[in-house]
Amino acid sequence: MNKLDAKFVGNVFRDFIDYVFVSYEGKYAKPQIIKATVKYLKSVNNTNFTWGSGDSIDRERVYDILQGEK
Repeated sequence: MNKLDAKFVGNVFRDFIDYVFVSYEGKYAKPQIIKATVKYLKSVNNTNFTWGSGDSIDRERVYDILQGEK
């Protein structure tokens, strides 16, 4: 991965974390969201799930992980 690709991926990840944070009105701390997002991204390789570039389905799947960690 070159620097431009790494920057793009970093921006997409940061934007998604912010999107989840705002969507749930700060109910979860950003470190919790990051942890759940990483868990979700790892599961994409082991399930029929696909990464939708940070869409609402991705957001809901991360939310489900957050709910399970309460």
